[in-house]
Amino acid sequence: MPTGYYSLTDPFGFMKTFVAFGIVFQGSGLSIDGRPQNDDLWVNLPRGTYAKLQGGKKFVLDQQTLTKQDAPSFVRFFKQQSNGAQIPWILGPASLIPVVGTVLTIATSTIDGLQRIGLPPINSDQLAILMADGGSFTRTIAEETPSRLTATTFYSIEVGNEARMYGVCSATYGLNIVA
Repeated sequence: MPTGYYSLTDPFGFMKTFVAFGIVFQGSGLSIDGRPQNDDLWVNLPRGTYAKLQGGKKFVLDQQTLTKQDAPSFVRFFKQQSNGAQIPWILGPASLIPVVGTVLTIATSTIDGLQRIGLPPINSDQLAILMADGGSFTRTIAEETPSRLTATTFYSIEVGNEARMYGVCSATYGLNIVA
């Protein structure tokens, strides 16, 4: 049996609201096993996918692009999260915006790590303003240690000529590599 572990950084409750119920990242999620009541979870990850994480890389696993119809519900959600929490953001070229199946080379996996390298953080009201047609939620995975995998959800959008990426939430699980 794999060794389980579970840690969650979800300042706005995004993962609990959208990811856990399959509203975002439908059908292409991670295979999670374990005992949730004990925070003892692990991800069953195929060896081929694991190979793409070697060398400290992040692999873009899932992506959902917002439409004009989707955006208002996310605006409402983030406006309602006025809890004083903040998330990190990173500014870069348009090539920074990730695509499913590619490798992303941001130096850290967790939201806490992104807070150290990102620009000043933003709150939920500021993020609500950026929910728009064409913005996208992306889930990346990265190996945190040899026995743990971190799944991070980013929101990416172009504002004028700037590509912006925001670390919305992250969860770390035990890692079980399967055939």
